[in-house]
Amino acid sequence: MDLFVLLGWLVYGVIVGVISKSIYRGDVPSGLLSTVVVGTVGSFVGGFMRFLLTNEGNPFQPSGLLMGVLGGVVACYIHKKFLK
Repeated sequence: MDLFVLLGWLVYGVIVGVISKSIYRGDVPSGLLSTVVVGTVGSFVGGFMRFLLTNEGNPFQPSGLLMGVLGGVVACYIHKKFLK
C-alpha cells in the first residue's frame, strides 16, 4: 500500500470521524484512533447504504463525504448500542 494512500485514509477518517461524533452527541469514546475508526467504518457503512439505495457499484466500497458522515453517525449508534 502506498504511503500517501494510507495517509489520505487517515486524514479522511479524522475528518469524517470528527464531523460524525459532533453530530451524534452521544457517549462515544474520544481519541484519535477512535475517531479514525469511526470515520473509516462510517465511510464503508455509507458506501453500503448508497448501494442499498441506488443499487450501483460495489456494496463494500468507500463513499463520499456526505455518506461517510451519515455512516459515521450510524457507526456511533451501533457502537453505543451493542459494544457498551
